[in-house]
Amino acid sequence: MASPVNHFDETDIRLETKLNWLHVASNETLTYYTLHKKRGKEAMDNMDNMDNMDILPHYQGYAVHDH
Repeated sequence: MASPVNHFDETDIRLETKLNWLHVASNETLTYYTLHKKRGKEAMDNMDNMDNMDILPHYQGYAVHDH
């Protein structure tokens, strides 16, 4: 959270033949992964479910994505 720049992304991954999304938040020294059944905003920042990343809504630096 203290890093001035973080990268956020997701990629599809199969888990027990079902499509899931591997979400990542990373900077030059740390990488955080989480798996979610959905892609995008719901998985990245919904605080109601422990499976969700819950980093991006609180992050105050530069968020980089490969749009």
